[in-house]
Amino acid sequence: MSLNQPATTAATNHLPAEEAIPQTSRILLIDDSEDDYRITALMLQSAGGQGHDLRWLCDIQQALEAMVAGEFDVCLLDYNLGRQNGLSLLQQAIRAGCKRPVILLTGLADPAIDWQAMHIGARDYLLKEEMNPALLDRAIRYVLSQDRLLQRLQQSEQQKELYMATLTHDLKSPVAGEALSLALLLGNRLGPLTPAQRKTLEAMQQSNRFLQQMVSNIVASYQYQQTGVPLTLEAVCLQQLLKNAVIPALASTLQTGGHRLLLQFCQHNHQLFADAMALQRLLYNLIHNAASCMQSPGCITITTQTSPTELSISVADTGPGIPAAQQAELFLPYKSSRNRSGYVGTGLGLYLCQKIVEAHQGTIAYSTKPQQGTTFTVRLPRNLSAAQGESI
Repeated sequence: MSLNQPATTAATNHLPAEEAIPQTSRILLIDDSEDDYRITALMLQSAGGQGHDLRWLCDIQQALEAMVAGEFDVCLLDYNLGRQNGLSLLQQAIRAGCKRPVILLTGLADPAIDWQAMHIGARDYLLKEEMNPALLDRAIRYVLSQDRLLQRLQQSEQQKELYMATLTHDLKSPVAGEALSLALLLGNRLGPLTPAQRKTLEAMQQSNRFLQQMVSNIVASYQYQQTGVPLTLEAVCLQQLLKNAVIPALASTLQTGGHRLLLQFCQHNHQLFADAMALQRLLYNLIHNAASCMQSPGCITITTQTSPTELSISVADTGPGIPAAQQAELFLPYKSSRNRSGYVGTGLGLYLCQKIVEAHQGTIAYSTKPQQGTTFTVRLPRNLSAAQGESI
């Protein structure tokens, strides 16, 4: 280390005001050399303009306990600690719960040590022979700034998880309860209905289905962003999945909109290896999207084609087409337009479709013509293996 270069704090003025480190920062120095401790103390004093409360430890056990306790803002950890090196101590401390930022100090200009330190969890790596007051002070400031940014990101992530838990429990549960109540009323289980009452309840049921789909897409989007699209591959018959699961779930939506559903299945085998639940969501969203965009009763045509290696399915509607201004953002999340019922969706339906298709190593494309309709075409490999399918 050297004190020959003049101290300056000019480099720290580039930090945003909200990222300025506390007036006095608590520094924990772990070093087995008292001479290095004195040099470090002089460097921090020479930096000027910033108060540092420096604590020095040379005992390995005491140092480990202090790192885990976390009663400091940043730790300066020497690589050479006699019987044990700093990387070993850092690894033990992190495993024991150390959360505070650590800067590794070393007299060895070894890239392998640098890489290993960062891999274990050090925030920075400084060579003692290159250190000077300004460099040390700036390293401490930047590490503390990064630490506060990381804490805010973690808090934001925790708030997001709390929001999703609230959405799932406090919104999804009552929406499901409302759906059951409406089904009982419309089924005359609680007495006969007048035409006006039935019309009102059917409108409420349509709104309820919209809410259910919205909540489902938001939850799925969050899960996909966190863990990718988890795939459990199995033999799936696309034709049976459509007829037995997807179409019945959309029956009331199609009936309310007055839409016809035309199925044009080819005569060949519709089996492929895929995740059945993900494929069901894909098909549901594509057909639901087609029904939602048509402002008057129309026709939705589902067409399939197969080859020895690929299965394709197209969902075509007779709606107004997709405006040119919206096409560039079609698969982006939270980009939505008002549907035929006047609702503004979450804009997650097509985004989720694209994620599911990509996880299956497939493709999704569309063609659209003004006032003639839009066709979405999905192509999926028929023999996707567990090694090929992955969470993305």
